[in-house]
Amino acid sequence: MEWIESRMGFVGVFVAVCYIAVFLLIMADLWSGVRKAKERGEMRTSLGFKRTVEKIQQYYNALIALSVTDLLQMFAIEYLTKFHGFTLAVFPWLTAIGALGICLIEVKSIMENAQAKTRKSVSDLAHLAEAIKDSQRTPEAVAAEIIKYLNGQQGEKGKNDAAET
Repeated sequence: MEWIESRMGFVGVFVAVCYIAVFLLIMADLWSGVRKAKERGEMRTSLGFKRTVEKIQQYYNALIALSVTDLLQMFAIEYLTKFHGFTLAVFPWLTAIGALGICLIEVKSIMENAQAKTRKSVSDLAHLAEAIKDSQRTPEAVAAEIIKYLNGQQGEKGKNDAAET
């Protein structure tokens, strides 16, 4: 079977790149989630890391099933080409589509982690605006609310820094 030597090297490398891309994006999502938790002052527990391991298991189970199906379809295409004259592209389509879908899910998750930080900042500023609105509207009262807000920000940053050490 000359097609094994001529095509399977490329197919093997392509499938390996798909698997590696999925793993790298899962790790990037884990990193962004840990960063988000640190910024919020939340504890990082084994439960979150366990969810990442479960996610890896689920994704790779699906990818392996798609790769086996691709292997069967590539053998079927080779059979049709060799014995019946049909010419179709031998390529791991299902693995490629599955890996692309998983990668898009992970990119969306990373973006959600980044947006959570922005939403928290906007929420904090809204609380400051409400506190200023509810204050006595004297310059001293407004300045006191701003100082209280800034001290609260410093307090959270100090708490996060202490949690990291």
